[in-house]
Amino acid sequence: MFKLPDNIQYRVFDKTFKASTGRYVIKEDKPEIWATRDEVQKNLAAICEAQGAKEIAVLNQVHGADVYYAKNSTNIEFTPKMDALYTDQKNIILGIQTADCVPVLIADQAGNVIGAAHCGWKSAFHNILVNLVNAMRTKGAEHFMAIIGPSIHQESYEVSKEYFDIFMEESAQNTRFFIPSSNAEHFMFDIAAYVRLKLEMLGISQIYHISEDTYANVHQYPSYRRHCHTGEEYKSSILSTIVML
Repeated sequence: MFKLPDNIQYRVFDKTFKASTGRYVIKEDKPEIWATRDEVQKNLAAICEAQGAKEIAVLNQVHGADVYYAKNSTNIEFTPKMDALYTDQKNIILGIQTADCVPVLIADQAGNVIGAAHCGWKSAFHNILVNLVNAMRTKGAEHFMAIIGPSIHQESYEVSKEYFDIFMEESAQNTRFFIPSSNAEHFMFDIAAYVRLKLEMLGISQIYHISEDTYANVHQYPSYRRHCHTGEEYKSSILSTIVML
């Protein structure tokens, strides 16, 4: 049975969380999800209140593999351009934004270190989880457990053969994560299963997967790919959080 240490809590904030508009950083380079500073401040404060913590750290995610040590809150003027973060400090919420990519929350089983990662295919492929776990080890973490949050499912995630070939170069065994699409030279990719394998390769066996399709669940989750296909408004993110109280 999966059970986090008593002092660690996680939560997934989606469209059903009405105290927030789902925008947690200033994205001046992306006008489609642009938000005012006041709006972001209010949203971050709402997350803190909901989780009973004093501080929150979020990132300006860039689909990379760098990891940030959060010793206190980030703020609107300082959101590191990284895709994972960790802390050994209490009362700091770690937040990961997604809208189809895979959020991963990690806890040390002793309850002393937590981490979170944004696993788009590039970050996952370039071993962001290895980097995160190694960073957590520098703070004394030894045994890990992980939560895989809601993400796009295989039946909703079509990719090109060029994309498929990148994964074959890594390992021929990656064929397990692809099935042929109805469109020629395209495949359907199971990104959550790929991320789970990366966790298992790190020796993490206690894994809880919130297996919900962000693309298909229109009323609960924002989805960037759905926005691209249907033209629906894309102005918010899911925020998956973990905190040590």
